[in-house]
Amino acid sequence: MVADAMNLLRHEKFRRWESKNWWWAEDPQYDKAALGVAEGKRDIEKQRALYVELCQNGEVAATPEQVTEEQANEEYERAHRFDTSVRNLVERGPNSAWDYERVESCFRTLFSESNAFIESQEK
Repeated sequence: MVADAMNLLRHEKFRRWESKNWWWAEDPQYDKAALGVAEGKRDIEKQRALYVELCQNGEVAATPEQVTEEQANEEYERAHRFDTSVRNLVERGPNSAWDYERVESCFRTLFSESNAFIESQEK
């Protein structure tokens, strides 16, 4: 999923900013969760959980009460994992479990002129 998120960022976002005429010969098969984030689905879910959604005529279309307790708990756990990861990274710095050289190499390759595609190591 991480490799797909990086590829989506580089090839679907940045490359499209560079040229509106850019396209794939064959569409890649991205991880569904990474693709959902890139398409804004996660942001829409967050907006629905925080704000009242209105129709064009001003009527209420959706309210945060429609978010289930289970959905709220899942998001809380996701935020907690992210918080823990960032705190570990900041507190431990380069000596943490993160492989800085590998991450840097992936980004350098991804954003090089070669237009590389990062392959997932997940099986």
